[in-house]
Amino acid sequence: MGRICKNFHCAKIIIRLPDSDGYRRACTLFNSRLKPRPAAVKPCRTEDDVIAGIQWVRENKKTISIKSGGHCLEGYCMADDSLSLDLSDTNAMSSIQRRKFSPSSPGRNCNRLITFC
Repeated sequence: MGRICKNFHCAKIIIRLPDSDGYRRACTLFNSRLKPRPAAVKPCRTEDDVIAGIQWVRENKKTISIKSGGHCLEGYCMADDSLSLDLSDTNAMSSIQRRKFSPSSPGRNCNRLITFC
């Protein structure tokens, strides 16, 4: 799994490297002045995606950064030369009326939260 190629595929696993399609878009943050350069970006929708990303990090001796909604003004969610686990597509939300709260996935941003309520 540690082999470097343009798009790293294993079953449904995709890791976007700097020369691959979608890498630049995956590195776009809310603060457009920031231009992070992670070693790779791993879109995550499931726990298996996160596990695959962690395995890739171990094999390639990289660090991990985590992008959720992508709205961190300072850009701490995406570090240079790291594997960025992109959780922005994990934006599910549910409502539990009895307890009067709504569990939310990490990719849910404030605008989506407000429109849900």
